[in-house]
Amino acid sequence: MSEHAPYLPRYSDPKDIEDFVTQLEAFEQSRISPENFRTFRLQRGVYGQRQSDVQMIRVKIPYGLVGAAQLEALADVADRYAHGIGNVTTRQNVQFHFVQMKDVEPAMRRLDEAGLTTREACGNTARTVTACEVAEVCKTAPFDVSPYAEALTRYFLRHPLSGGLPRKFKTAFSGCAHDCAMAQINDVGFIAKLKDGEPGFTVVCAGGLSTSPQAAIVLHEFVHPGEIARVGEAILRLFHRLGNRDNKHRARLKYVLRKLGEAKFRETYAQIRAEVDAEAAGELKLPEAPGRWKRRPTASRDFSRGVRARWSIRSKMGSWPCTCGCNTASSRRRTCAGWRASSGDSAMGRCGSPSIKMRCSRGCTKRACRRCTRRSRSSGSPRAACTLRATWSRAPAQSRATSR
Repeated sequence: MSEHAPYLPRYSDPKDIEDFVTQLEAFEQSRISPENFRTFRLQRGVYGQRQSDVQMIRVKIPYGLVGAAQLEALADVADRYAHGIGNVTTRQNVQFHFVQMKDVEPAMRRLDEAGLTTREACGNTARTVTACEVAEVCKTAPFDVSPYAEALTRYFLRHPLSGGLPRKFKTAFSGCAHDCAMAQINDVGFIAKLKDGEPGFTVVCAGGLSTSPQAAIVLHEFVHPGEIARVGEAILRLFHRLGNRDNKHRARLKYVLRKLGEAKFRETYAQIRAEVDAEAAGELKLPEAPGRWKRRPTASRDFSRGVRARWSIRSKMGSWPCTCGCNTASSRRRTCAGWRASSGDSAMGRCGSPSIKMRCSRGCTKRACRRCTRRSRSSGSPRAACTLRATWSRAPAQSRATSR
């Protein structure tokens, strides 16, 4: 990989494709019913069309971030299997129509090569987490919400409850009070703000449009970034337990709010949140450097590598915490001195996770990769070892599918 190659988030898992092939074969052999297969394929992002024998495939583009390799994969799928056309949706996804069922597997495998997934892009699932398309360069945003959107995407993706919700569940992150990502019309929304100089979010909940529009209520005026997974988990559980499973037209979270009333809704949320807090092994948080994080001024941002630039995070001190999660301060390469002493490999952390350019979350099929899970069980937070270190030290600049 080139020293200046952009960081590309990876969300796909080849096992998802194998599961789809297995279920498709079972359906073709009449070992599962059409209704069961329909439910399964929707959770895998394959949507039936009114025309016979063709499907629509929806590809998740979390918070709208794509790089060159991902755009090439999307173009290849369009050219080979979808008459050369792909549609960008209002929720920052890409859809391909008129795909033959026999072509779904090769299309998924081509997308997997670029780290793209169709998992939970349709059906009664936790859908794509969206964000403002100018998150990194917005002059009115107090900070960039992209790392937090990616962290919550990884938390919800393949979540045990995500595939069995009463109806779809939508999440959005806005970088400033203008609410460009329209958090107010989502099931849960996070709006960036500063409080006494500390970054955090205003949390809104139970918004929606359709034939019965409703603005979200403010659930929290301010939560710290480390709480966003707990907030999301509590709202997801509330919806899973109380959502209407008998009438899909009255099954969104806003109808739970209307049925319970705001006071009872808040009380129920508080009870479930207490459950989540009691179960939580540790807060979802970003690694801290010994020095102070510094945001590069707008004038010095480098737009030479893409449509937009990511602001860099640097430390005034020469040491950083190790990427493997062992809390060892080491050199700027973020490697572990203990690993170097034992193996002589200056590009790896103690757990074997690669250093700056190759993250252990690349291709990770679990909440954390096996190596990092072993290292992190003692601290009780396997997620933090993989996902969040992958979000905060990325190289700059890829393009974003607009949410407009």
